[in-house]
Amino acid sequence: MTRNYRWAGWLGLLATIIVGLGETLLQFNPAANVADQTGYVFFADIPTWRLTWGHFLAVCGAPLYIAGYAWLAYMIRPAGSKRAGWFFALGAMAFMIGAVWIGQRAFIATAVQADLGPTLLARFKDLHEPLAHILRGLVLLISGLWVWAVWSRHTSFPRRIALAAPIVPLSVIFGLYSSGLNLGDYVFPAAMNVAHFILFGAALWTTRNVAANG
Repeated sequence: MTRNYRWAGWLGLLATIIVGLGETLLQFNPAANVADQTGYVFFADIPTWRLTWGHFLAVCGAPLYIAGYAWLAYMIRPAGSKRAGWFFALGAMAFMIGAVWIGQRAFIATAVQADLGPTLLARFKDLHEPLAHILRGLVLLISGLWVWAVWSRHTSFPRRIALAAPIVPLSVIFGLYSSGLNLGDYVFPAAMNVAHFILFGAALWTTRNVAANG
């Protein structure tokens, strides 16, 4: 049975690559503060081709995350079906909200480059940034459920994979960016995807023998 659903885990890993590339095209600007969401100044220098490709890659790749979360939820079901159900529900909700959030970035960038004024950008911020806060809150809850499930020893995952909970690499990435290290400039624009690449990659790697025998 594990082998039958493993493709969904690979779709989740594919999502991290597609959406991560899209977010990087949309937001990467080492000459500006990407974390500053007040005036979105970092969007001013992003060329149109990057906004276009980044927009469609990110929006079209985001739904694949739901398949990945379905597989992870299936894999942790032995630790409790209700726990697994909540894990999937929160994961699906997080990336539906995330898809809406990332889908607005190109439009905000276009407004910045057209110099439509601070009033409009402030309104965009009021409608846009709360979605990012909700997404991060959901990822925190997801991470807690993940640690709780895999620490129970009832799943196919080793306990050490608790360290792959998305909030852990996210915290490291935010720390790197805040410290001013160059590596932070490259991973911060796609931080959520990098964190989930680690999660899906670790989950697929540590269950490869289970799949082979399953």
